[in-house]
Amino acid sequence: MERSQTVLELRPILNLKATENQGDIERFQNDTIRPIIKFQHEVILALVFNHKFYEKSVKSSNTPDEYRAALKSFLNGQKELRHQLIGLVIGLFDLSEFEAYQLNAPEYQRRIIQIISQRVFDTIGTK
Repeated sequence: MERSQTVLELRPILNLKATENQGDIERFQNDTIRPIIKFQHEVILALVFNHKFYEKSVKSSNTPDEYRAALKSFLNGQKELRHQLIGLVIGLFDLSEFEAYQLNAPEYQRRIIQIISQRVFDTIGTK
């Protein structure tokens, strides 16, 4: 089986409604990035929660708003962790997706970290 077919078959199907006004970046985010992040959810959580500075930087927050702010600061401040998280996502792109990603990598990276931050926050909020 070809790699492209394999990585596409790994992804969960998300029932996100496409709109007429949806641009290429948003479409790529919803069709490619979100399913990969959902598929990688457990690994993403393990990477974040086991980071050596997570306990010190984030876990001691007292309120949900403090936690959200600390988490955002933590994910944006830990460059190595950021690169690992982004790598978990782009490693599951097929070649055409990777080429599309390269056209606007900074914007996609920002969105990847934003989505991951929200998923981590939502996971902690439900525990």
